[in-house]
Amino acid sequence: MNVSSRAPKRKLPLEIKTKIPCRWRDGLYYEAEIIDAQPALDGTYSYYIHYVEFDRRLDEWVDQDKLDVEGQQLVSVMSPSNPGTPQNPEGSERRSRKSRGPGVGEDEKLDPDMEAFEKKREEETKIKNFNRVLFGKWDIEVWYYSPFSEQIMKDHRTLIVCEWCLKYMRKARTLHSHLKICRRRKPPGTCIYNHGPLSVFEVDGSQHHLYCQCLCLLAKLFLDHKTLYFDVEPFLFYVLTESDEEGCHVVGYFSKEKLSLEDHNVACILTLPPWQKHGYGRALIQFSYELTKKEGKSGSPERPLSDLGKVSYFSYWKYVLVRLMWDQRETSVKRLTQLTGIKYDDVNSVLSHLGFLRYYRGEFQAWVSDDVLEEYVNKLPEPKVTIDPSKIQWTPPPPPKKRDLWKARAERDG
Repeated sequence: MNVSSRAPKRKLPLEIKTKIPCRWRDGLYYEAEIIDAQPALDGTYSYYIHYVEFDRRLDEWVDQDKLDVEGQQLVSVMSPSNPGTPQNPEGSERRSRKSRGPGVGEDEKLDPDMEAFEKKREEETKIKNFNRVLFGKWDIEVWYYSPFSEQIMKDHRTLIVCEWCLKYMRKARTLHSHLKICRRRKPPGTCIYNHGPLSVFEVDGSQHHLYCQCLCLLAKLFLDHKTLYFDVEPFLFYVLTESDEEGCHVVGYFSKEKLSLEDHNVACILTLPPWQKHGYGRALIQFSYELTKKEGKSGSPERPLSDLGKVSYFSYWKYVLVRLMWDQRETSVKRLTQLTGIKYDDVNSVLSHLGFLRYYRGEFQAWVSDDVLEEYVNKLPEPKVTIDPSKIQWTPPPPPKKRDLWKARAERDG
C-alpha cells in the first residue's frame, strides 16, 4: 500500500540537507535528501540526492527538473507490505527493519569506537566518485564510492577497467592501446577448481599485489562496508571465473585472512552485478565452506554483512542444514557443525529461527517432526550453480606457529 502526501514549495537553490520529493525511474516521487549541489550550464543546479530510507547504492546526481520544487507532487511512501519500489536490478533496496534470522538479518550493533568510525566513513564516502564502470562488454552502474586516485577521478564520471588484468584507466583509447599489449586472459595464481566453464583461482595478495589491489578497488564500487583496499598481503583471494573462447571472465570472488583469530572463512565476498541472481554468489559461499571442511574447521563470514549478504548466507545455511537434517534426522548442533563447516553459533541461530532446536541431555539438538521437515525440504529451491567438491584441487596450508598467533593477537589488540 502507498501512502501519499504533498511537499511544500521550495526556494532555489536548494540548501544541503533539504528534504524534497524526487522523481524515480518508475515515475513516482520519493522523499530525498540533498547531499551536494553543482551549478549547471543552463543556470539551474544539479543535485546529489539520497532517497530517504533506501540503501546508499541508489544515491545519484539528478537535474533540477526531477525535483518537486513547486510542491505539486504526491510523495510515495512504501509500506512494509509492498517494499519493492524503487528498484534497481537487485530488486528492493529499502533498508529492512525485519530480521532474516537471529545473528543474520538483525542490525548488528557497533561499539562506540566502531560507530564513530562508521559515521566518519559514511561522511567521507557519501558521494560516489563514478557513475558507471566499463568492464569488458558490460556498462555497470556504480553503487558506492571507491578510493581511486585523484588523478583517475578527475573530470571523469565513467571508470574503465580491463577485465583481464583489472588495471583501471580514464579513456577508451587508453583501453584500446592497453588491450594490444595485455596478455593476461585469466587471473594470476593457481587454478584450484575447474568444472565445465567455471574455474576458481587462488591468488596470494603478497605475490600478486597489484592485481589484488585493483580487485579490491573494483569491488568497493559495489560494497558499502569494505575497508580492505591496499593492505592485501595478509589475504588470499579466490576468484571465480566463467570461461569462453576469449578467456576466463571474472564473475566474483571472496577473500580470507591467511591467519584469522576468529575463524573467519570469508573477509569480503562479491558477485559482480552482471552475474548476480544467477547462483554464483551461493556458489562462492559453498566454495568457502568446502575449503573450511578440508581444513577440518568450522568458519563464519566477517561481519557486518551487507543486506544482500545476509539474505544469501541465511538462504545457504538454511538449505544445507535442512537437507542434512532430512538425511540425518535427529542430530546435534555440534554434529551439524562438523559435517557442514558452518560455525556452531550460526547453526544454532538458524535452527532457532526455524523452530528446529531443543535442549536435550546437556546439548542443543536439531529436532523437528518428519512432516514439518518434509514440507521445508519440498519448498527449498534447488541451487542454480553448485560446486563439485571432488573437483577442488587444494591442500590446506600448515597450521600457524604459536609465535605467529601471538604476534597476530598483539597486532589485533593494539
